[in-house]
Amino acid sequence: MLSFPTNPTTGQQYTDGNGKVWKYDSVKWNISNTPGIKQFFGTKISLANDVFLNDTLSTIPWDTEEFDTSGFFNASAATIIRIPTTGYYRLHLSIYTGQEGNGASYTIELKRNSSTLIQESMAAYQSGIYDVTTLLNSGDEIILYASEDNNIGRLVEGTFVEVQLVGYTFGSSLIPGFEFSGIKAELQNQLSVSSTETAIEWLTSDIVFNTNADSAGNVYWDNGEPSKFTVSTAGYYRLRAFILTGINGSSDSYTINVKKNNTTDIETITLGANESAELDETYYLELNDYIEITYSNTENLGTIEADNTFFELTRLGV
Repeated sequence: MLSFPTNPTTGQQYTDGNGKVWKYDSVKWNISNTPGIKQFFGTKISLANDVFLNDTLSTIPWDTEEFDTSGFFNASAATIIRIPTTGYYRLHLSIYTGQEGNGASYTIELKRNSSTLIQESMAAYQSGIYDVTTLLNSGDEIILYASEDNNIGRLVEGTFVEVQLVGYTFGSSLIPGFEFSGIKAELQNQLSVSSTETAIEWLTSDIVFNTNADSAGNVYWDNGEPSKFTVSTAGYYRLRAFILTGINGSSDSYTINVKKNNTTDIETITLGANESAELDETYYLELNDYIEITYSNTENLGTIEADNTFFELTRLGV
């Protein structure tokens, strides 16, 4: 059943229950044959000058707006990036520290209002790139904080943060394909590793977001299949993951597999103790394909650390 908006304006669009887009021509509603063009929505703010730090975590004022499509940044409030529209955003932070200081004497925090999105320790004369996808609400404030324990550090010019809308929340976009669809899980508890290949079974407390653009109730993960992330639409997907091993085990004793449908290893990584690996790949997945991450250790010992270990699968397009 069609339920067109009342009092429409010329050019207004409406998506019916079958995903078809209608357009109002000032007299009547017509099926729209013109594909929607997804408008870029984001900002990139950087430092053109060094910012000197002390041992107190303090806000960082940005001095250069490289681009800004929708009023994310205002130089009169130079420490704040304000989110204008609710949706899922990619936050890309690139940090460069000065030559002053020593090992891990820098602290970096990117916050959403009062909650921490990224928190890292860095050494002098080091660079760090951080990438996170998260749901942000209209009016949220994104603020970078930094400090250096010896009162002699600085963030170097070229440091930047980029904020990009990657998709709207379910039901808020008029055009199919513009809504965000993806899953992210962050391991909250350490896993003991044996020589038997074992799939990570994610808990409800591990799930950061779990939303499908096809249906509000049709999600990627559920308790009934705790190791699986299942796609309900064939398409291209971005797979990101970070794995951190514990202090036990020798060189290359750990094996991490990203498996499709429990039959195909699409990525295989070998690690030693206290090592990490990061994945950022694009794959085409078919309807009902599912992805799992498995782990094992040839010496029948070791751990997968909860600290920063995560898995993320987001739909790029069909």
